[in-house]
Amino acid sequence: MRIFKIDGLRQKEKKTFALHFSYSFIEGILAGLIALNEFVFVKSLMGSGYQVSVLFQFSTWSFCF
Repeated sequence: MRIFKIDGLRQKEKKTFALHFSYSFIEGILAGLIALNEFVFVKSLMGSGYQVSVLFQFSTWSFCF
C-alpha cells in the first residue's frame, strides 16, 4: 500500500512532494521537541503554571524583536 496516491503528476513533482512532506514532518518534530524542552526545564525546577506561561510568552516575543 502506498502512502501517497497522487495521480496525474509527473515523477519529478511526486519526488518534490515527498521531499517537502518529509522535511515538514521532521521540522515539526524538532520544533515540538525544542518547545517541549522549555516546559520540561521549568517543571524540573518545580516552576508554577504562571512561570511556564511567562517563559513561553517571553520566547515568542523574543522572535518579534
